[in-house]
Amino acid sequence: MIVHKSSLNSQTKTLKGSRAQPGVSQDNMGAQSNQDCCLSYMRTELPRRTINGYTEQLSNEVCDIGAIIFHTKSGLKACANPEDNWVKKRLLWLSKKLKKMSM
Repeated sequence: MIVHKSSLNSQTKTLKGSRAQPGVSQDNMGAQSNQDCCLSYMRTELPRRTINGYTEQLSNEVCDIGAIIFHTKSGLKACANPEDNWVKKRLLWLSKKLKKMSM
């Protein structure tokens, strides 16, 4: 899936010179193009209690890296490495949570 600006409200791009930690973007950090991409991964694990959902960013001709973009309860978007064990655990947890909700 390609991450479109409209689907993420321009919040997934880590801008140079921003005060956000690497891999985390705040509201109103807009991009200059029609596509917003994660440029780096966050350095720390994101606690489960802060996660509302996620979006997958695939590496392609538009985005240089593949990423899992976690959507937090506080409205932030956090770019994580899909190969990290903690990311895989959060995705499994979210999958189980969704399955319970659909029963």
